[in-house]
Amino acid sequence: MAKHILQSLEYLSRNSKLLTLLGLSLVLVGAVRLHYSPTIPSFRLMEIGVILAVLPHIPISRPLAEQKFTSKRIAQVLVGALVASFLLRSLYNVVSPLPAGADTATYMFYAAYVAKNLESIPAILFFHTSPYSIYFEPFVWIVFGVLVRIGFPLEWIPQILVPLVSTVTILPFYRLVARFKGTSVALPAALLLSVAPLQLRFSLDLFRNVFGNLFMICAFYFILFERRRVPWKSICLVALLAATYQPSFLLFLVTIVAYLGFGHPPNGSRRNLLIALIAMIPLGVPAYLGTGGLVVSFLHSIFANITGLLHGPFDWQRGVRDASFPFSWSFALVCMSIPLLISTRRRDFFFFYVASVMALVALFVLGTGYGERWGDFVEFGIAAYAGQQLATSKKGRGFLPIAVAWVFFESVTFIHEFYRPCIECFARYGRLAHDLGLHWPFQD
Repeated sequence: MAKHILQSLEYLSRNSKLLTLLGLSLVLVGAVRLHYSPTIPSFRLMEIGVILAVLPHIPISRPLAEQKFTSKRIAQVLVGALVASFLLRSLYNVVSPLPAGADTATYMFYAAYVAKNLESIPAILFFHTSPYSIYFEPFVWIVFGVLVRIGFPLEWIPQILVPLVSTVTILPFYRLVARFKGTSVALPAALLLSVAPLQLRFSLDLFRNVFGNLFMICAFYFILFERRRVPWKSICLVALLAATYQPSFLLFLVTIVAYLGFGHPPNGSRRNLLIALIAMIPLGVPAYLGTGGLVVSFLHSIFANITGLLHGPFDWQRGVRDASFPFSWSFALVCMSIPLLISTRRRDFFFFYVASVMALVALFVLGTGYGERWGDFVEFGIAAYAGQQLATSKKGRGFLPIAVAWVFFESVTFIHEFYRPCIECFARYGRLAHDLGLHWPFQD
């Protein structure tokens, strides 16, 4: 089937008139559909139509993979990507009276609560003996609480801190892609990721995800490439990842074990992973492995949901919707990465990463109904393949700005659809903050 798809795409690419006609037809169908049904599929039809109509007219040039990039040029591209990323992630919350997202108010309340009760951090985060205990991974809450305690404005967390951490993640992602696929692939991949819509999804109100993504990409890099007798960077990053967001940690473990077992990892990678995991054992008590600990609770919830699945009807409609949500929003990157994903013969690291995401999506759609949260991670893998597609194509140099604009357009539609504050959430937590004497700068 993959061979037939590639042959069809190759045939279309050789017939510019047919490709242009098909593109214009899809634009017309999308425009008509948009008039009657202003939904995302209408935009996607128009997007595909525009790309197909424009693609035949992009001049052929030397592929990016055959060009050399100076250090100055690399720095310029990365700085541009970082600036665009930060502005895209922060601008809405800067100009809006209230930050966007349904969970943002929860993060803000507990940041203010932890800031006022720093001496009670063990009771709040580890032993759960406080009336306002946080049954989540502790790292983000400690960081937020300490920063607010020393004078960091609470409203700057969604406006500056979270967008900044999300933006910084582009740098280790660039380094990881460059080590596996080269600079010519890493640069367009970093540009695409800087304006990608699922990165906005993380920045919207999944703040633990944002920190977890940074530590996950860094942990991948140092587990695979650190060459020290004691790999302390790998140890620290794996520990921080486990203390930040367990889904990111689980994805890290599944990917790295699959790649080390079936791929072609660099020498020393298995040793780094083993040392990092052994070093984490004392960190797992009591917060992770004790009664009511995070890992125990996490595994219990999975088991309970899978048990419920075996004894009750499964909502296939919801399952398919949850599983397809990330791919429908990051549609441009999916389209650009699919040709390489289905044709590549050498299974590199990013193939194992995408395969691990898909396996976890399937497992959790069946077991818990939250496959969408796992699918959000796929963007790192498909951005690397999209960058490779642009770097190796003879039209990649001319198509790169169009590809970035395409991904950016999808991010704009995501902001339009989802970036709005939960007024009732801020009102509810505002009353609670007032009763507890907490600083609450958000006025609904």
